[in-house]
Amino acid sequence: MTSDNWRHYNVIPPFNQPYAYQRGTLSDKGEWMPLMLPKSNEVFNDYSRVILLSGARKAGKTMNAATNKILRHAWENDGSISAIIGKTIRNVGEGAWRDLVAFCLPGWQDSGIGMDLTVPPKMTSDSHMRYFRVRNMYGGESEIQLHSLDHDQDVEKKFKSMRFSMIFISEIDQFKSRQVLDILFDQLRLPNVPYEHHQIICDCNPPIEGDDHWVYRALVDQNPQNPFRIRGSRVYHFSVDDNWFLDAVERDELKRKYEYDPLKYKRFVEGLWVKDTSNGWFEGLFIPNIHVVGNTHYVDKDDWEILAPSEGTTHLVTGTDTGDINHSTTFLSSRVNEQGEICFDIFDEIVTVNNPVSINTFGRMLWERVQYWNKWMKDTTGAEPKWRHWADSSAMRFRSAADSTDARVIHAASEGNIQMMPVTKTFGSVMSRINLVKRFFHENRLFISASCFDTISWATFLRPGKSKNMQIAGDLDCRHAFDSASYALQMELPLEVERQSRPFRIRRGEVITV
Repeated sequence: MTSDNWRHYNVIPPFNQPYAYQRGTLSDKGEWMPLMLPKSNEVFNDYSRVILLSGARKAGKTMNAATNKILRHAWENDGSISAIIGKTIRNVGEGAWRDLVAFCLPGWQDSGIGMDLTVPPKMTSDSHMRYFRVRNMYGGESEIQLHSLDHDQDVEKKFKSMRFSMIFISEIDQFKSRQVLDILFDQLRLPNVPYEHHQIICDCNPPIEGDDHWVYRALVDQNPQNPFRIRGSRVYHFSVDDNWFLDAVERDELKRKYEYDPLKYKRFVEGLWVKDTSNGWFEGLFIPNIHVVGNTHYVDKDDWEILAPSEGTTHLVTGTDTGDINHSTTFLSSRVNEQGEICFDIFDEIVTVNNPVSINTFGRMLWERVQYWNKWMKDTTGAEPKWRHWADSSAMRFRSAADSTDARVIHAASEGNIQMMPVTKTFGSVMSRINLVKRFFHENRLFISASCFDTISWATFLRPGKSKNMQIAGDLDCRHAFDSASYALQMELPLEVERQSRPFRIRRGEVITV
């Protein structure tokens, strides 16, 4: 960036002086303000209840807009408590937290307005929460905390007893459920801070789902006729060209990086919400309007419409893929359609990705879901179903570290109720499973519950790798859910199935919770 854009500003320190932190500006009256992009300045002065910063990579959303907004809140509200929340401590700790502590805060401290650290960044011994405190404009203290939320479903358990006056949700698109935003919204309830100063700030790059993502419906689409939008919210769109601070060489490098792919260029350079299928395996075959059954757009999960085992079903099936860290199980039921063809309904899933979960813990999670559906089936049909559990043959392989196999560990964790059967795998089995799923989508014989987000993800985005020998790209988290589903499909196809012609849908609130 050159200082030409800022000729009408009194910038301190001047651009010709080396300075590694947040610069400031002085008004004619000598008042200090952080040096911000015009769009960041709009965010700085916006007190809407919920604000989304959406746009390109390196557009200044976090480092220039969000961090200064957080520190202004801490400075102007005595006794305020702000929370920075991300999917994992590693991601948000190396991103927004580092930007705040290592870049933005030192500039505010050097400004001379009086902000200073009263408690330097530290970590609690019990919860390992990071936090620091600063002196505010009243001479009191304000606190800023760092939290992680590894699993969407833990949001209420983790945060329901906490009170904040500001929450910044980093990369909100990484959360699969709107429930995360709704529950955190309820934690804006700090008594000593005025109601109108309580805010949630979120940021994200447009995700690969584009306007199918719940964030688009809740925050981006501000059409008054949109029933899912959060009233009182605002969205700010940032493109890479909005960031005057970004060096021209770095800007050009970012643009060249995505020139090969028009969709990625729209997402990461222009900051547009477009769906990025990137020539996926099932592009043109998987049609959400046909193959996804149900509706998860409602705020209350009990109002979701989801797939359930069809009437008359007596057998249920799982496919499981276990690994060192990532594990996945897909739940299926089968039926025969009106043309006499075998169809499969994927009605539930358990997926743990990028979060270390032991096989024993995963086995208990699986057993809980089996019990969950056993109870629903018994209350609905009067009898519990029989189960077939398929797993990658590697689950039968002895592991010296565990002195057991994954299948044995799951068997023990399920109190002896889950007996895994090995999937037959031969050379070229990955491609044969991909082709099998292609055929199922083409013939409209595979249906997915709208609540199975990881399954919908692989149906939409599973793609080949860069090497001709890599059938599935190695950077896709959804490949584990594909493996678990396709294992079961591959093994179940020859078996006898139930005679129910259409997908069976229920309200989620009708599912019995155990």
